[in-house]
Amino acid sequence: MVETESEYGVAHQQILSNSEEISMTRGHALSLADLSRYSTAIRERTWSDEYTLSKYTLVETAYTKYGTWIVSYLIIGFALHAEGGVVSTEDRTGRFAETAYVCEVLARAIGRLYWNIKHLGFVDGFAQRLYQLVEGLELAEYQTEVQRSQTPLLQNHVLDPAPAGCVHSEAECQECERSATGFGTIERGSHIEFIDVPLMLPNGEVLCPSLSFYVKPGMNLLIMGPNGCGKSSTFRLLGELWPLRAGRLVKPEQDQMYYVPQRPYMYDGTLFEQVIYPLKRKDVHVGEAELFGYLEMAGLGYILSRPKVSWDARLSWSGDFLSMGEKQRLAMARLFFHRPRFAILDECSSSVDLDVEEQLYNQCRELGITVITIAHRRSVWKYHSHLLHFDGNGGYAFSALRFEDGGATLVLPRVISASDTALVGTEVVIHVRNDGKESEKAAEDDASNFVLLHA
Repeated sequence: MVETESEYGVAHQQILSNSEEISMTRGHALSLADLSRYSTAIRERTWSDEYTLSKYTLVETAYTKYGTWIVSYLIIGFALHAEGGVVSTEDRTGRFAETAYVCEVLARAIGRLYWNIKHLGFVDGFAQRLYQLVEGLELAEYQTEVQRSQTPLLQNHVLDPAPAGCVHSEAECQECERSATGFGTIERGSHIEFIDVPLMLPNGEVLCPSLSFYVKPGMNLLIMGPNGCGKSSTFRLLGELWPLRAGRLVKPEQDQMYYVPQRPYMYDGTLFEQVIYPLKRKDVHVGEAELFGYLEMAGLGYILSRPKVSWDARLSWSGDFLSMGEKQRLAMARLFFHRPRFAILDECSSSVDLDVEEQLYNQCRELGITVITIAHRRSVWKYHSHLLHFDGNGGYAFSALRFEDGGATLVLPRVISASDTALVGTEVVIHVRNDGKESEKAAEDDASNFVLLHA
């Protein structure tokens, strides 16, 4: 019982630690099935324990309710018998009946007191748990309402029905009011497109007031920028993990997108189940030979030659059995198996060799998978045709991408959209230093006049 409860707790902890990856990879059903399995085992064991406890309680009740009476009668009987002929039979019978009645009342009172104390303890425990549950639900509801009431577009701007001394125009304030009381719209389509979408943290902090870009099939997009600029927030909005506060988001169905994180979630199952995650084995019609092909595509075909490794082996996949690079390749094998239209790659090849990395991106191209990548590793950049660049100050630029000077210079030939409308239609040059950091300069026409985006 303790072991099952421990596994149940570990499963919950893994879900909490990898909730974002599970949500983005649509592993809800499989995680729920695992928790249900553990819960069923605990419930059946609890029923068995309760049955044993009920038998004990029955004996305890019989002793408490009737045992004390029987003992009292025996003691009184022996006492009266010892008196012998000192008293008459009539007096002895009367004293016995009187004493027996007093003992019965006393035994019954003691039993009731015992049961009341015991039941009060049960009621107190259940009341405490129920109170904590209600308190937690009320707190969660309050926090949700607070998040929804945050101003979604303009940072440091307090929305008021008639804000005194507001520095924004009436149209801007009306737009703020509409956004604060409502949400943006999500439409289904054959491509991905953000139209005037604000990147906003759940606490109300605005990372980018208005973001517009698109990704069409065959158009690999690279997302760059400093930490905390909104790269991962873009993915969370795309995966519908965070509410869309304003603007319009066009995206395909969820099964046409797949998320591959830097630290992939390793399901507690067999190797077969690892590759097809989050599907169940009974729900797929695929042979081991085909799955082996996906492992080879990811450069992981050798894993079956290891001792104790088979398609039905249950090993410590989330532990030290696989290196981080092997876990990333296994996550890419999942991607090849599902073969979605779009793949969101969040530093997913940071721990693999360069030749394997090239193999992974080439396989994506051959399978017709359009990738949207966050990567600080410069070797990944060349596999992309477009760039979405955040400057870390709420600004961005989106354009086609060209490499010069062996990849040391990133050229945006003609900016498609940007937070600074003056950059739209111009050429932006991003010079990358040897340490991988960037120094950006934008130029119009012949690049004679440079505008510093950020140092």
